[in-house]
Amino acid sequence: MSIEAAFSTLFEALRATPEVQAEADLRIGYLRYSLNEPGAALESYGRARVAADPFIKYLALFLSGRALE
Repeated sequence: MSIEAAFSTLFEALRATPEVQAEADLRIGYLRYSLNEPGAALESYGRARVAADPFIKYLALFLSGRALE
C-alpha cells in the first residue's frame, strides 16, 4: 500500500467522526490536489465548506481556488 493510499484510508475513516469530518475532507482534498486530481480535490473541498469552523471554511475556499488554477 502506498503512503498516499494509507493517508486516504485514514482520512476517510476520520470522516465518520462529526467533530473532525470537515477537517478530514479538507485534508483529503489537499492530498488529491497533491496527486494532481483537482476534480476529486474540489469535491472534498466542497464538503469541507459546510464546516462550523470559519478557518476550515476559509481554507476550503482558498484551496478550491488553487485547484481551479
